[in-house]
Amino acid sequence: MKSSKILLILIISCIGHWLFDPSFVWAWDKELLDVKVIGILGETYDDNVTYAQSNLIDDFITDIGFGLNLEYLGKRQSWGISGDIVRHSFADRSDFDNTSVNMQANFVNELSKFTRLKLKNDFYYGEEPRSFEEGFGRSEGRYSFYKNKFNLSCEQDVSKQLSLAVRYFNELYDVSRQDLQDSALNGLGIESKYFFNSQFIVNSFYSFALREYDPGNNVQQHTFGGGGRYFFTNQLSVEAKTGFDIIDNNQTMYNTTEPFIDLALINELDQITNMRLGFNQRSYTNESSQDIFDKWQITSALTRQLFARLKGDITAFYGKGTYVESTIDEDLTGVKFGFIYDINPKMKGNVYYSYSEVRSDAINREYIRNAISIGIAGIF
Repeated sequence: MKSSKILLILIISCIGHWLFDPSFVWAWDKELLDVKVIGILGETYDDNVTYAQSNLIDDFITDIGFGLNLEYLGKRQSWGISGDIVRHSFADRSDFDNTSVNMQANFVNELSKFTRLKLKNDFYYGEEPRSFEEGFGRSEGRYSFYKNKFNLSCEQDVSKQLSLAVRYFNELYDVSRQDLQDSALNGLGIESKYFFNSQFIVNSFYSFALREYDPGNNVQQHTFGGGGRYFFTNQLSVEAKTGFDIIDNNQTMYNTTEPFIDLALINELDQITNMRLGFNQRSYTNESSQDIFDKWQITSALTRQLFARLKGDITAFYGKGTYVESTIDEDLTGVKFGFIYDINPKMKGNVYYSYSEVRSDAINREYIRNAISIGIAGIF
């Protein structure tokens, strides 16, 4: 999509100009800037590199790359840029060799005591989803794509208890496969937050989003909702959002109003153990096809510092969804667990195992995949 690529270049250019313009540079103290360069080396065995249902191809993949982390924390300004570039080399299938790029940027500026400007941008280019959630509802096969998410918001404190925010958000998706569609989403939103006390926060929100497809038409989405967060203790809290989406597909004349709910239980059990359990049910506009994906999913994550140098974490996922237009039912089950070991203050080793399984009405979309990886990262 030509227009989406132009918009992506403009977004990245604006971020670069904002952060590195001389008038901006002189506004912050360089002594408060933290810079880290990270070297990356890893090896992965994947028993299904093409996400296929039959005739599986397995291979060993060597990962070599580097990352960069810039972080600045000032009195009224804070920003950060982090990311990595990794070359993935296949032992037996060199035609699958590829390079992934992952970058995040954020910026916060207090325009006054009561007004804040916030910017976030997340860019990814690669051939594999980064999580089970991104893999859920993804089209079958191995292919390259890039995804960019941009969010700009302005927050205003009306009183000690009430704050308002307006935001603009944009998502770009460009895929190499000719049978899939590129898409660009643009939206505007408004949100209010009310702090009853330090334990209880409620919010309400509205947004309008337009997703345009190439080739194809567009899908409009109005979202109305509200929710809140309640802290039972300093460690244990529950967060909830609910409301409804009005989705209008201009190409198929499909129009629907669907409720949504988002629940999360967050528990910092102690200084060495964190746990999160979430449930989400919602209808989404699909980024690579002009279809509505009606899904629900359960996610859980547990992280624990087992010993002074050894940390373990596990993630579990189950999701079930239906493509409204094509009437395809699909579910994904995934588990990933591993360990991170602090070799020394500047070097970490890790080992992970990942299992994912997709079941679908469309047989060619089904697959089972196992992957084992070991790696090392050094900070310079």
